[in-house]
Amino acid sequence: MARLKRNNVDRVYWTEGEGLLQVKEWVDKNKLFDGQIAKNIGITQKTLIEWKKKYETFGTVFDTYRGIAALEIVNSLYKSAKGYYIHEQVLDNKGNKKMIRKWVPAQTAAQIFLIKNWLPSEYKDKWDIDVKGAIPVVIKDDLKE
Repeated sequence: MARLKRNNVDRVYWTEGEGLLQVKEWVDKNKLFDGQIAKNIGITQKTLIEWKKKYETFGTVFDTYRGIAALEIVNSLYKSAKGYYIHEQVLDNKGNKKMIRKWVPAQTAAQIFLIKNWLPSEYKDKWDIDVKGAIPVVIKDDLKE
């Protein structure tokens, strides 16, 4: 029995077969977006989204590797909020290469972003303050000259 192919795309190859390994590489190593992966497969982005929902193995590839990438980004943001050392190769006056340890200072914007998102109840821009009670208003009619 022949498999149904739409636009000459073999769905089973990409969602269950060897093509799934290629998709893993695109997601994990190349960090391609859904639209780029859909184009590489030869389908629309809407079809890719349907496949991710309908075929568990296919969807898991995206969830797993995108989750790992998100954790890497969070770790990088945390590192830049704290500041860190790097090792850099430089040339001295005689042309000799040597390694130096260089401090990369903390980024204030990263610190603000992290603290507002990790501790929103203590650090937020907009505070909701309830004011209870009445404020007395006195109207004087003797403003006439």
